[in-house]
Amino acid sequence: MKKENQKKYWFKRKFYGWGWSPASWEGWVFLTIYVAILTLNAFRLDAPGLTVQQVLWDILPETAFLTILLIAICYCKGETPHWQWGDPEKQTKSKKKKR
Repeated sequence: MKKENQKKYWFKRKFYGWGWSPASWEGWVFLTIYVAILTLNAFRLDAPGLTVQQVLWDILPETAFLTILLIAICYCKGETPHWQWGDPEKQTKSKKKKR
């Protein structure tokens, strides 16, 4: 059964592994903007005459900052992440049945 987003999280905890996935339109918009900016950075890497120094001082710090910002927003606007493998309610029920 699908849980409702009662606490208005932008990002929900993943069912498998560690991390988040978008849970509201705000989360999808933020993630779309993040991916769009990274895509534009990828096109900038292909620019003619781009030096290694320009990549190291312009593109990489911007990408690192955006990634840190994405993780910070996920922490602030999302569920607390932890490692899980599947639906925790189903795992609890199956453990009770085995006893």
